[in-house]
Amino acid sequence: MNLRGFTNSCGEPVYASPVASGYNPQPQVTVVYPPPSQPAYNMYVAPTQGGCDEYGQPAAVPPAPASASAPGRSPIYLIAFKDHAIQAAESYFVGGNALHYVTLEHAEKQAPLDSVDRALSGQLNRERHVAFTLPGE
Repeated sequence: MNLRGFTNSCGEPVYASPVASGYNPQPQVTVVYPPPSQPAYNMYVAPTQGGCDEYGQPAAVPPAPASASAPGRSPIYLIAFKDHAIQAAESYFVGGNALHYVTLEHAEKQAPLDSVDRALSGQLNRERHVAFTLPGE
């Protein structure tokens, strides 16, 4: 088969090999595997401390309180402000009418005590089992 003189749309020469006229593709083969065998015994799994949920499944064990999960480490306090900002602090104290706190980046900051959302700050820390109190509460 002579293909000399044939070019593609870019003007480059085209090279091809002849196709055999007796080409027979292989038939498609489908393999069917049997389903996996079931164990011949029933396995009993004891429920966790929490018992079972409404679907009869073992209930998840509630997480340990934050103060108990990291013995020897100081807790992280969450301070909510009235402008909807929440600041994480490794320590805090009240001096006069200001809340002084140290961020997790070790930056010392202060804010007016009346800018703190006391209710939300208390709730956030209670949910994490962290003691957080401000004077006048």
